[in-house]
Amino acid sequence: MRLILIFILIFPVNVFAVDNMMINTDMPEIGFQEAPMIGMAFKPRGEPGVVISLPESTNIVIPGYRIKHDAKAFLIGISCEENLSDDCSAFPYSNDYDDRRVYIRYIQTSDQTFKTPEGSGIGDRWDQKVQKVNRKSIQYTANDSCVQLPSGWHACIDPMSVDRNFNMKTRRLMPKKSAKIDFFYKSTERKSPVQ
Repeated sequence: MRLILIFILIFPVNVFAVDNMMINTDMPEIGFQEAPMIGMAFKPRGEPGVVISLPESTNIVIPGYRIKHDAKAFLIGISCEENLSDDCSAFPYSNDYDDRRVYIRYIQTSDQTFKTPEGSGIGDRWDQKVQKVNRKSIQYTANDSCVQLPSGWHACIDPMSVDRNFNMKTRRLMPKKSAKIDFFYKSTERKSPVQ
């Protein structure tokens, strides 16, 4: 947790497309030769510049990086343990990351050129995605409205979207049928359902 407090106090941070992360936009993107995948290991050679609150577990906060692969931008959250169980709080100093191997436990993108294996992209209509997935895979969390696709990617609406109505029955802000997908994420928190 000290790492998170150090980020907030020292680095200039900006709210990105959604409210589940803070990003130091002065930190350079890391170029990846391969597409980012959950569990992938890499040496960042520098401290994290992203602080992520996981959409499915708002009480879990992890550090991360901005990365680029094939001209697509991603934000990733990391673990310092291969089993993806920690938040790297044992490594609060910048030189802790100079030669450390870290592991991807969360991936998020709002890149307009990104497509999921199902062909879903930013700006797709929410109701068209809801109709194609098992109703049990629809997730409504404190922060986001997300549909979990068979590939494991979650298609989400920004929590600040005006494309929501208050549903008296569920007592939640629910997406309108015409709402557009704002971002995608994939994490270790929940496995993709079998359809």
